[in-house]
Amino acid sequence: MISRHLLDSASVAPFVSGPRLLDVGAGPGFPGLVLAILNPDLAVTLVDSNGKKVRFQRQAVMELGINNVTPVQTRIEQFAAGTFDQVISRAFASLGDFIALTRTLPTSEGQWLAMKGPGVDDELDALPEDITLQARHLLQVPYDAAERQLLILTQKELCK
Repeated sequence: MISRHLLDSASVAPFVSGPRLLDVGAGPGFPGLVLAILNPDLAVTLVDSNGKKVRFQRQAVMELGINNVTPVQTRIEQFAAGTFDQVISRAFASLGDFIALTRTLPTSEGQWLAMKGPGVDDELDALPEDITLQARHLLQVPYDAAERQLLILTQKELCK
């Protein structure tokens, strides 16, 4: 639990600038809840379609007294509540599906942050033509030997 979820979620903190972050397919709140705890100035919206997971998120927010997190129960296809500086996912979907399902949610200068394991190169090859890989960071997660990486994606006209 500690290394695979908490520390894995925390490993992307240096790359999260917000100030508005959307966590897609947040499950019980990873990585968004952890990132909100680490950065109280970050406004985090957690989206998941599973009611049981969202109830857990709400309970965690209440018990921990976190005021910078908004849990939302809905399918991402039906979510249209504003725009975000960064949209993050951890084990949510393929890169192509992640972009397609959230295309309207980042600001015009926003980023997609995709937490991935090995073997993501085929997904990168299948990205839409207007999306580019801005950066790839290998993540070092204490007590976990699994290969983890963070892909930062933007619209091509933003990368000059």
